[in-house]
Amino acid sequence: MLSCLLLPVLLAALTCAQEQEEKEAAPGEFPAITPVTAEELLQEIELARGDVVLLNFWATWCLPCVAELPDLLKVRNELGDRGLRLILVSCDFPEQQEAARKLLAKQGVDFQTWLKNGKDDPFISAVDDEWEGTLPATFVYDRSGRKRHFHQGKATYEDLRGLVLDVMDGSRHESGN
Repeated sequence: MLSCLLLPVLLAALTCAQEQEEKEAAPGEFPAITPVTAEELLQEIELARGDVVLLNFWATWCLPCVAELPDLLKVRNELGDRGLRLILVSCDFPEQQEAARKLLAKQGVDFQTWLKNGKDDPFISAVDDEWEGTLPATFVYDRSGRKRHFHQGKATYEDLRGLVLDVMDGSRHESGN
């Protein structure tokens, strides 16, 4: 008799968990991923003047990228109130957009993110001549929109935090900022 009573409870719990998972993956909810050209992305950086921008290119199929995401979010959470803006750009193919969105949701991303739109070589060249297309790739821009740091490959939390703080703390001492 007791096992008969537990079965509906277990089924209800499983159904609830499945509904929650489906809700997290519902289209139109954050994290929204919007296709972006290199030119539009550079405009986003320009619009962020006044903030330090931490720009990261990543992909779901790139294991170092996925491993780096929690550290990027930790830096954002820690330094966001000091004027840090994190811009995430997925380099996944358009048909992988939903997988990228699910991964971001699982990481707790609740802000606008981007999906690279355009052929690789022209996109990469338009973003920065120094970038060879390696993922992950991270750029740090100062409050005036000038690139200050560039890192190809996985960075640690300490690396990322250090690059951002260098720009935040160093910008106080630079003329014109």
